[in-house]
Amino acid sequence: FTEGLALYYRSIGGLDAKRAGVRSRDLRTRAHATASQDPQDKRGDALLSITGEKFREALRADPAAPQIHTHWGILLLQRARLHTSMIAGLDKAAGEETFESNTGHHALLNSAEGSEGESDEEAQDGQTQGRLVNSGGAEGSRDDFVAKREKFFQDAVEKFENAVRIKRNHHYALYNWGDALRVWASTHEAGSPEHVRLQRMARSKLKEAGVFNKRWFFGTLPTNGAQGLLSHQPALSFFIRNSNGRPGHFVFSYLTRERKIKHSLINNTPNGQYTLHPPQPNGEGEAKAKAHDKGHDKLRVYPTLEDLVMGKIDEGWSPILKDWWR
Repeated sequence: FTEGLALYYRSIGGLDAKRAGVRSRDLRTRAHATASQDPQDKRGDALLSITGEKFREALRADPAAPQIHTHWGILLLQRARLHTSMIAGLDKAAGEETFESNTGHHALLNSAEGSEGESDEEAQDGQTQGRLVNSGGAEGSRDDFVAKREKFFQDAVEKFENAVRIKRNHHYALYNWGDALRVWASTHEAGSPEHVRLQRMARSKLKEAGVFNKRWFFGTLPTNGAQGLLSHQPALSFFIRNSNGRPGHFVFSYLTRERKIKHSLINNTPNGQYTLHPPQPNGEGEAKAKAHDKGHDKLRVYPTLEDLVMGKIDEGWSPILKDWWR
C-alpha cells in the first residue's frame, strides 16, 4: 500500500509539473488541461495502472482496510479524468482534420472507382484505416476511450462503496464517492436522465459526508494552490482542506496579519475529535510561538470541524467560502 501511494504521488507530480501554471482547487479539473495524444498523459496513466496493481496486492493481504479501498477509488477516478482529457483531445483532432479526412475520403472513392479489382469492402477498409491515421494514431477509437472511462467511474464508485461498508460513516470515502459521481455526471449531456440521476446521487453522498460539503472546505488542494487562493484574501482569512501528506487528515490554511501564508495540520483523535495548535496571527516562528504559549494549553480540542471553524470565527478569523457546484 505504501509503495502504491508513493507511485500515485509520483504520477500526480509528473502531471502537475507538465501543467505548471494551471491552478485548480483539486485534481478534478487538472486532467482536462491537455490533449489526448500528450505523452505525459500516457505515462501518467501507465503509472496509475501500475499503482492500481499495488493496491490490488495490498487488498489481498488486508481486504478489510477501508483506506486501501478509498485510495484505489481515488486512483480510478483520476484515470477516468485522464480519459476524459484523451477523449477531448480526440474530438479536437477530429475537428481540426475534417478537411484532410474529407479530402482523403474523396480520393479513396475515386481510386476505388478506377480499380476494377477492388471491392466496396476493401474501399471501406481503406476509409477506416485513414480515419485511424487522422485521429493521431490513438490506441483505440473514441468509443473505446469512452467505454474505459465509464468502467473507471463504475469501479471507483464500487471502491468507495466498499470503504463505507467496511467503516460506517467513513467521511473521506463518502466525500470522494460523491465527488466521483459529480465528475461522472459532468461527462453526460446536461439535463439528460443519466446526468440528473448521477448529480442527484452526488449531492446525496456529499450531504452524507457532512463536513465535505461545507463551503469553507476546499477538498484536495495542493499547497501551491492554497497559497494562490490565500494571497488575494484579507489578513486572517482561512479555509480547511485535505492533507496531501497524511490522507484522511485536514489542514488549516491561513493568512497572518503580516500576510504570511501558513498551514497547520489538524490531527484526528482516537475518539473522533480534532486537535489544532493555535495558529499565530502575527506569523510567529515555531520557537517564538512555543515561548509565547508557555504555560498555556497550546493544543486545542474541538468535537467537530464545524466547532473548529466557529471557534476561529469567534477569535476574529474569516473563512474563505466557495460553492462546490459552481
